[in-house]
Amino acid sequence: MNTAPINDTRTAEPVLIETRKCDLCGACVGVCPPDCIVMTEHTLKVIGGECILCGLCVSACPVGALKLNGSVGDSITRTG
Repeated sequence: MNTAPINDTRTAEPVLIETRKCDLCGACVGVCPPDCIVMTEHTLKVIGGECILCGLCVSACPVGALKLNGSVGDSITRTG
């Protein structure tokens, strides 16, 4: 059984994923311009080197499981 700790947030990536909230709906995958979000049967992963920090995945997430990593995202300007 693959269960994540309650506070499981990946901090080394440009987009933080709260795995307890994520229901793997795929909404973020469909809006990612560089196609750097990979979804498997049990996980979601952002390929950090390809992420352009646009924030579209964050806006598309219906359950609020994604957010830009503050240490990376503070230097960008979001529009919309």
